Amino acid sequence: MDLNENCNLSGRKSVLCPPHNAFIPSDEEGFVRQPIPYRDYDLSPVDPKLPSIHVLVDDVLIKILEYLSLKKRIHCEIICRRWQALLYGMFQSTTEISLPESYFDDVSKPMLSKILLLTGKKLKSLTLISIDYTLKMKLFLTIAQLCPNLEYLDVSNLQNLYFDHVGDLKDCKNLRIFSANKCLNLNDTSFKELITVLPGLEKIFIESTELTGDYFDLLPEGLKELNINSCLRVSTENLHKVCRACKNLEILEIEILDIDKEFYEELGVNCTNLRSLKVFFLGPMLMFPNKLSP
Repeated sequence: MDLNENCNLSGRKSVLCPPHNAFIPSDEEGFVRQPIPYRDYDLSPVDPKLPSIHVLVDDVLIKILEYLSLKKRIHCEIICRRWQALLYGMFQSTTEISLPESYFDDVSKPMLSKILLLTGKKLKSLTLISIDYTLKMKLFLTIAQLCPNLEYLDVSNLQNLYFDHVGDLKDCKNLRIFSANKCLNLNDTSFKELITVLPGLEKIFIESTELTGDYFDLLPEGLKELNINSCLRVSTENLHKVCRACKNLEILEIEILDIDKEFYEELGVNCTNLRSLKVFFLGPMLMFPNKLSP
């Protein structure tokens, strides 16, 4: 049947058209690399009066592409070399990314690798909301290899993430903020490796994790903010390690079952830059004297 021949579907006139090319990531089965010289650079019609999106100037086309999700932008690069060049330029100017853009979607390893490869050294902030199983073990290695200048990384709420390989982030020398709230797989051993390979961390958010705080004495000296809310396994003894290790601490949020007055005294003596303290104490109320001992 001729594709341009009219036909009726459910009583309505329709035209059969060829299907759109499916996007196949480079490391999946069925991918065929098409040499750039054999791809059309521009699909603008010969007659400029004919309606076509390809007659739009670059600035207008970029504005339209900005309305698309990152995933759909990746799909658009196969249209022609002009679109590919525009999209690559857009990614090169991106410094902050949150993936996926829909809570009902997962980020696959090929898709994340493609996006991070295009943003490259320009990317400063990365937030991951949901990832598929192929990224569980190699997530940190993928990030470190493609985004060495990353400053902010948020993997909060990612379940069953393999923190055994968190040491792969050692190549992200500029990483200053790390957030892993509600990541139950983050244990003391993995946390020790994290703060060992990233001594320049300034803010750490590990709310609702299973940490006991055994390695809090290894926390970076320059740490300015620490959030350990709902880390109910942290003991008072390990809290004292925070006071001794982080003398530049400015913000501290904790939730604990047991605490002593000495902790507050040591915190006030050692952390002279402290400007915000939030304590969710689940034990009996402490009675403080009018003036704490110096």
